Amino acid sequence: MAAISITDVTERRKVERSLAVSERDAATGRLSAMVAHQVNNPLAAMDVRVDQLMEMFDSDPEAVKSIGVLKRGVDRISRTISALLGYSRQRNIDQKTFEPSKILNNVCILFYESLKSQGIDLTTDIPETLPELMGDPSDFQEIIVNLLENARQVSEISTISIRCEDRKKEIEIIVEDNGTGLGEDPNILFEPYYTTKLHGTGIGLSIAKAACRAQGGDLLAENWYTENEDGARFRIILKKANAE
Repeated sequence: MAAISITDVTERRKVERSLAVSERDAATGRLSAMVAHQVNNPLAAMDVRVDQLMEMFDSDPEAVKSIGVLKRGVDRISRTISALLGYSRQRNIDQKTFEPSKILNNVCILFYESLKSQGIDLTTDIPETLPELMGDPSDFQEIIVNLLENARQVSEISTISIRCEDRKKEIEIIVEDNGTGLGEDPNILFEPYYTTKLHGTGIGLSIAKAACRAQGGDLLAENWYTENEDGARFRIILKKANAE
């Protein structure tokens, strides 16, 4: 009987993993199409009705403000559906240049009070201006929102930090917390439908990673350690608009 080498086992596992990824992507595509079919039509009707309500109550500032919240919610659901379809189809996004520092600061302002009320200190090191990126600014904003929202839901943390590093051809945005870390295999968090949350969907981080890759970059996850504490780190790496 021929001996099975470590190389043989490794190659077999690579093939098995490749097949599993193909099956997963096919399942994701079917689910995406089903979700889009069930959601997009009523969502479009809601969007039209919200616009009508905005016109009906345009003289009432408080009503306009409340309807605006609904409008933004409908728009966010629509973007999420598009992102899910984009993940499964690997579509080409409508790219344009944008400056990321304003988006980063606006998202941090949005989260600051809610984090503070939970006893979480949000610290930032974001330059006033950063080199322009090429991509979809809405996708970029959703990536940051997703990472902060995930960190906010970790009960053990007391600090979250965001810092930016300007490299030769890339911008790296690092989001860290001082929680319990990401386990032995942080990359499993990017697998569709994998979640550690009781009511999580398991698609947020996979969509975020796909969005980064669509913009020519990547989203990486890792644990970090010091002598006194440890935690989770996410690294958003995006190419500069003028990078060759």
